[in-house]
Amino acid sequence: MEITPPGHSLMKLPEQKQQEVLREDLLAVLGHELKTPLSTIKLYMQMVEHMVKNTNTRAAILLHKADNQVTEMTAMIDSILDMSLISCGKATLQKGHFDMRDLIREVIANQFHHVNTHKLTTKIEGSLLVFADKGKIKRVVHNLLSNAIKYSPERSEISISGEWNMDKVQVSVKDMGIGKNYSTCFTGSKAMR
Repeated sequence: MEITPPGHSLMKLPEQKQQEVLREDLLAVLGHELKTPLSTIKLYMQMVEHMVKNTNTRAAILLHKADNQVTEMTAMIDSILDMSLISCGKATLQKGHFDMRDLIREVIANQFHHVNTHKLTTKIEGSLLVFADKGKIKRVVHNLLSNAIKYSPERSEISISGEWNMDKVQVSVKDMGIGKNYSTCFTGSKAMR
């Protein structure tokens, strides 16, 4: 039986490929090492939030806000890992049919219902069925809303809308902040409408 010293098989690869392999390994380890404690923190915060929900409203609100921040940090880590996979050509999409209207409502209910610094409004007419990677699209919608809240004046209105535009679902976020208002399109199917 031959024992290969650590890194020996890596030395047989061209230098550029070695760097790619090392980068992928580093990102995988970092992603895991960063997400593990965040998952534990999230679990503990949810347990404490449940314990104080009926007794200390202020503590429950603060714990919920902290939980949302952990969720955002986890999403950032996932985005970094996804971008690494995309740059290496190893990204995969978990496509399926879902309704953008439901996804937008879910993102607002789960992650932005506590926002009291801005007025969030939605204008979504009818079903907006698409065939896409729901997790990745959820992150896009979350990022659009997060940026709108971050960069628009307090007490201003942030509007998110969804509608059919030819054969695509167009989701728009409009705010009163600096920079652009964003619209993005997701492919749908008229047969699903």
